[in-house]
Amino acid sequence: MPNNVQETPIQAAWVNFVKSVQILLVPQLSDRALDQYLALRDAVLTTVRSEQFLEQLDSSWPKSPTPAPSEMGSALLLELQAFPRAVEVAQATSKPEETGSWWKSMLS
Repeated sequence: MPNNVQETPIQAAWVNFVKSVQILLVPQLSDRALDQYLALRDAVLTTVRSEQFLEQLDSSWPKSPTPAPSEMGSALLLELQAFPRAVEVAQATSKPEETGSWWKSMLS
């Protein structure tokens, strides 16, 4: 989104979610065959962060008569907001020798 445009709650939650997923989607030294998917990863990450995608996400987000999202919408927002915090906690609490293990559990 351009810097001068206010992100909606779903857009802000989505952007932070995608940033946290991107931290996890790194090349795997133990499985170099997955390197063949790096171009696909990059293309998808570019698409889901694009202004057009964010605008369509917001326009498809259910609008309710009140500013508050529906109960289901609130639950989805909570999930999108929780994942980046979980990644942050996992990074902060992992031991140096466990570098590769914490993110595997996050992806599962």
